[in-house]
Amino acid sequence: MELKRLQLNNHRNYAHLDLAPGPGVNVFVGANGQGKTNLLEAVAMLALSSSPRARRDLELLGPVTPAARIHAEVESAGRGLEVTITLHGEGERVRRVIEVDGVRRRGFDLPGHFRVTLFWPDDLGLVKAGPEQRRRFLNQMLVQIEPGYARNLAALRRVLEQRNSLLKRIAAGEEAAGVLEAWNAELVAYGSEIAGARARAVEQLRPYAAESHAEIAAGEQLEITYVGPPENFEDAVEKSLSDDLRRGSTTIGPHHDDLLIQLDGRD
Repeated sequence: MELKRLQLNNHRNYAHLDLAPGPGVNVFVGANGQGKTNLLEAVAMLALSSSPRARRDLELLGPVTPAARIHAEVESAGRGLEVTITLHGEGERVRRVIEVDGVRRRGFDLPGHFRVTLFWPDDLGLVKAGPEQRRRFLNQMLVQIEPGYARNLAALRRVLEQRNSLLKRIAAGEEAAGVLEAWNAELVAYGSEIAGARARAVEQLRPYAAESHAEIAAGEQLEITYVGPPENFEDAVEKSLSDDLRRGSTTIGPHHDDLLIQLDGRD
């Protein structure tokens, strides 16, 4: 896969950019705050459909207009593609429009058309930060290589939003607990697909991670382990109901998974 051309309009600090990368490796050099990371972020968005670092799309809009555009010409699997992401600011909200060769696509349909490998200072959070950062790492990898993963992830987020809303209504006496059955089934179905994909990916990464670490830290043994939902996921969801009602949120599922990183058996 090759990035042939990148155009940015009002993306963060770029009022306008029209870049045609050279063949092979391209190196971007500049002082702090000039936009090197913003440029890489835009490329990553073409692969992931959303920013890997912004909490809200509103952060991506530059000062020129309440809209931003990222457009790229890429070569993938021997054919050319044009990918465009347009952000329309509407007050405190941002509407995202994604197009591939001029055809509108949903966010979970974009990953896989163009793939990237990300590495920047924030990745130190894989070790230093909490589980959310490690789940994000797995998600950013898997949406690009695992068919259906992005769709399952979007579905799981919808299920959690609906289930958590119902938990609050049940706790307030506004709904009966029976309304959760359908959402529990979807939580288990989508959650199992996501957990399975993560477990397979970590199992494949395990020997490469250990070998790479051994090359730079002789004598230390690195081990990575996926910590997913309980083995009997369905029973665990049912047994967690009282705790879920008390907290007003879903306490069992892949949204609480982690990637355990150990050196010589120590976390």
